[in-house]
Amino acid sequence: MIAGLIVGYLVLYIKKIKVPKAIQPLMPIMIIPITATLIIAFLFIFVIGAPISGLMKLLFGFLTDLSGGSIIILGLVVGLMQGFDMGGPVSKVVFLFSVGLIADGQTQFMGAQACAIPVAPLGMALATMIGRKYFDKESVANGKSALAMGLVGISEGAIPFAASDPLSVIPANMIGSAVASTLAFSFGITDNVAHGGPIVVLLGAVNKPILAIICMLAGTIVTAIVALFLKATFSRRSEKRELKKMDVAN
Repeated sequence: MIAGLIVGYLVLYIKKIKVPKAIQPLMPIMIIPITATLIIAFLFIFVIGAPISGLMKLLFGFLTDLSGGSIIILGLVVGLMQGFDMGGPVSKVVFLFSVGLIADGQTQFMGAQACAIPVAPLGMALATMIGRKYFDKESVANGKSALAMGLVGISEGAIPFAASDPLSVIPANMIGSAVASTLAFSFGITDNVAHGGPIVVLLGAVNKPILAIICMLAGTIVTAIVALFLKATFSRRSEKRELKKMDVAN
C-alpha cells in the first residue's frame, strides 16, 4: 500500500519533468518505469523497509503473547486486525500467524480468522441490499462483486467501500469481524487450511460447519447494521451543516 502511493506520486512528479523531444517517446516505456523502480527499491531497502518490518514483528510478538490468554480478547484482537485493512499488512500479520500455528497442530486461530475473513465484503454487500439510499449505482454494483468475493474468502472485496467512506466502513468491518472471530473462538471452531469464508466450509476444512456459518452470518449482519447506522449519522450531520450554511447565507 505504501509502495503504491509512493510510486503513484513519484510517477506524476517524473512526468512533469521537461525532457528533450528526442527522449519523450522513451519516457513512458523505459525511463519512468526504470527510474521509479530504482527509487522505490532504494527507499524500501534503506529507509522504509526496516520500520515496517519492525512493526510487523511487534504485531506478531503481540499475538504470540496473547495466544495463551482469554478467548474473548483473542477473538477481539484477531477480528479487529482482520477487519482493519481487509487483506492489507495488518490482517496479513494475523493471517500468517494463524497459518504458522496450523503446522503446530493449533488450528483454532485459523478457525476464528476463517470466520472473520468474509465478514467485511459480505457485510458491505448486505448493506447495499438493505440500505441502497446510502450508496450510488457504482457502489451497488461493487456490492455484487463483494458478495461473490466474500463467499470465496476474499476480503479485498470491501476495499472500494472503505476507500470511498472509511469513517463508516472501516469501524463497521472491524466490529463485525471481531464478532465473528470471538464467536468462533467461543465455539471452538477450527480450520485446517490457510483460507477462510464459506468456501472452506463447503470443502470440509472446518470442524463445525453450521456454527462457522452462524459466526460468519452474525459478523456480516453486525457489519451491515453498523455501516448503515454510521452512514445515516454522518448524513444527518452533513444535512444539518448544509442547513446552517443556508441560514447564514440568507
